[in-house]
Amino acid sequence: MNKRYHERINEAADLTERIQAIQRVFRTNLDKWRSRENELENLKKSTEERMMAENLAIANELASLEEFRLNREALWIHYHNLESTLDQIKNEHKLAMENLSERDLAYRGRLKKVTKLKINEVASEFRSISFQRTEPTIKRMLAENVSIEDQLVKLSVAIADISRENVDLLTEFYHLTDEQSKLEKEQILLSTRSSAILKRFTLKTIKPVTCLMSMI
Repeated sequence: MNKRYHERINEAADLTERIQAIQRVFRTNLDKWRSRENELENLKKSTEERMMAENLAIANELASLEEFRLNREALWIHYHNLESTLDQIKNEHKLAMENLSERDLAYRGRLKKVTKLKINEVASEFRSISFQRTEPTIKRMLAENVSIEDQLVKLSVAIADISRENVDLLTEFYHLTDEQSKLEKEQILLSTRSSAILKRFTLKTIKPVTCLMSMI
């Protein structure tokens, strides 16, 4: 009887140890399951948020497409209006450049004529002054009974005066020539700027039109 009692006690102790081991394994697995459950819950939450954001983006895109579909006819009309405006601007620019070229040719002709007249006037004035200054001086020197040295001095002074006036006239001539060159450069710069303005306007106009066509 005592032996049977001790066997029962040992069996109960073994059973208790097995139960405790099972409980430890269960608690360990329970912690793992709870951790996994939290991970899955977080994954579920993040997936739901991501899907909601994607659905919202898709809904916005669908709304934009629907709006574009409804406004497509108006966009086509606007596009054709832009094309017509661009063609009109090109034609106006072409006419403006032609008128500018005609005015430039007329202006160049007038400038050339005026410059030629001014040069002729300067040359005529130079010849007249040279003759007026030289002839009286030579006559006066020949009429006067002075020494050769005095005559040379007076002649040198007269020649110096004429030379100074000649330099002034040549300076004025070069000044007129420089003005003519500046006017020609300004004319070229004006034409270049006009072309650049047309090009920028064309790019600004074509860019939204290209974006519109790509959307279509």
